[in-house]
Amino acid sequence: MREGNAIREVVVAGGGVVGWSAAAALRRRLPGLSVTIVPVPPPADALADRIASTLPSTIAFHADLGLSDADTIVRAGSSFRLGTRFDGWAEGLPAYVHAYGEYGRPFGTASFHLHWVRAARRAAAAAFDAHAPAAAIARAGRFAPPQGDPGSPLAGFAYGLQLNLPRYLQMMRAYALHLGVRERSVGIGNVQLRGEDGFIESLRLDDGSALAADLFVDCTGPAAALRGALDRDFDSWAQWLPCDRVLLAEGPPPPAPSALDDVAAMPAGWRWRAESPVRTMHGLVYASAALGDDEAREALREASGAA
Repeated sequence: MREGNAIREVVVAGGGVVGWSAAAALRRRLPGLSVTIVPVPPPADALADRIASTLPSTIAFHADLGLSDADTIVRAGSSFRLGTRFDGWAEGLPAYVHAYGEYGRPFGTASFHLHWVRAARRAAAAAFDAHAPAAAIARAGRFAPPQGDPGSPLAGFAYGLQLNLPRYLQMMRAYALHLGVRERSVGIGNVQLRGEDGFIESLRLDDGSALAADLFVDCTGPAAALRGALDRDFDSWAQWLPCDRVLLAEGPPPPAPSALDDVAAMPAGWRWRAESPVRTMHGLVYASAALGDDEAREALREASGAA
């Protein structure tokens, strides 16, 4: 336990991707810590365990953990993701790709986008995403790793992943245990708070035991099993972010999965499609004040081609 202000014991609550990733990261970067995870299953609305699209920052996170593409792609069955295609987000304009990595090359000390804006105002420039290697590669249905040669057109793009979530979770759990994380496969009965300041003192587990620590990390998603014991305050941002519903559906994988997610604007929100070698994910985000739940389900059914 704590000596002075030093943190020695850490408890991570939550058994999904977030929980096992947090436990592995803590143990990898701070090997002197004792890390215990209580892997309570994530709730159905824990989107990190449902939506498999990741950003390039995930690659850096894996590298920091000591994991490579051989681990996350070959062993865990992930695939490459090069960006997102947006359709209907700007009236009168065609769909565009938000690609990962560089767009063009700088001219001297001036960034490429400054020259592009000047040319676009004269109607003398191709679409901005036409200058992104990642967008071109994805549209061609190809992939090659970024090149180390700074002069190569393939030097400046980046990529994320489409995770095979069950296999990825298995890999992260095995890696965390390999690093020395201890697993307590028992449910959380209640959270014990300290009388003097109201902070968490220990977790009372379903087997009657208590689990104390210097630091508690809540990775239970919307359930907020630990954070919710402190208070139930909720700061609503609904006036700025009116979309308050998410629907998800899965379908079979296509013969040649795209490295781009498709996101299309709708009057009450947006829908998206993400393809991988193991599945096709369909999603609908909408404002319940503008679209009824039954209508939303029908819209998602039509978009996904479900019967």
